[in-house]
Amino acid sequence: MPHVIPWSELPNLDEVAPLYGRTPAALADRAAGFPVDVSGHALVGERGVEAAAIRVLDAGACVLAQLARAPGLPPEQALPLVEQGERWTRAHGAERLRVSLWGTPDLGPLLAARGYVLTERFLRLLLPGPAMAPGSLPAGVRPSALRDVGVERFLAMSNAAFATVPGALPLTVDDWNLLAASPGYRQDLLCVLVDERGPLAFVRSELEGSTGSIDALAVDPRGRSLGLGRWLLRWSAQALLAVSCEAVDLWVAESNTPALRLYESEGFRLDKVRESWERAL
Repeated sequence: MPHVIPWSELPNLDEVAPLYGRTPAALADRAAGFPVDVSGHALVGERGVEAAAIRVLDAGACVLAQLARAPGLPPEQALPLVEQGERWTRAHGAERLRVSLWGTPDLGPLLAARGYVLTERFLRLLLPGPAMAPGSLPAGVRPSALRDVGVERFLAMSNAAFATVPGALPLTVDDWNLLAASPGYRQDLLCVLVDERGPLAFVRSELEGSTGSIDALAVDPRGRSLGLGRWLLRWSAQALLAVSCEAVDLWVAESNTPALRLYESEGFRLDKVRESWERAL
């Protein structure tokens, strides 16, 4: 009988990592940086790991993120992971469960039949070629080291920027310290822009094998209409390509039209689509 267990109870991540197109070492590095309310779980059956997802505790809702299944597994056989997620959501007193699909869109109709509603589509965009030079920053704006900005001020800006993104969790200082201590963290792939009043914008990236991924890019309302998002996008793409990445990717919500237009104008092109579904429980 298939059962759900945490990734930490598996002998290794050899069967989970291919579901996400990662090496076991890269996925282990990623999991090491998870905040305390985030954990990986796997559906294990007779043939081994049949599906996997990342569970996230959020205020008023729980999230089953990046639900992926083994090649050749019928979509309905991944549903026990969703059913367990529903039980887990109720046990935590949450009112809703969000499920984001990773490379398994044919699960969508099955979720709809269970009462889920499609709430967002996330697009993976790929920059296959060279990046443009960042150019000059506006007067009074400069790059700054995180230690000079302060982790608390940095996180206040970051958490505010992603507060409305489905599945995004606010990070505490302890969460950040855990992330920064993980093997995959690269200080040289983080750039914070500041003015005399404090942080204005930032970008954070990581290496995923031969691909560099822009994980987060945000601009404070004070810094909008100054071209800071474009500057950071170019800076990050150049930094990643400079460390021998063959391509640069990022994910963006389809509903985020301004960001989508920016990325497309810089040469990013659609590669994959990921759906997010939600149900009240």
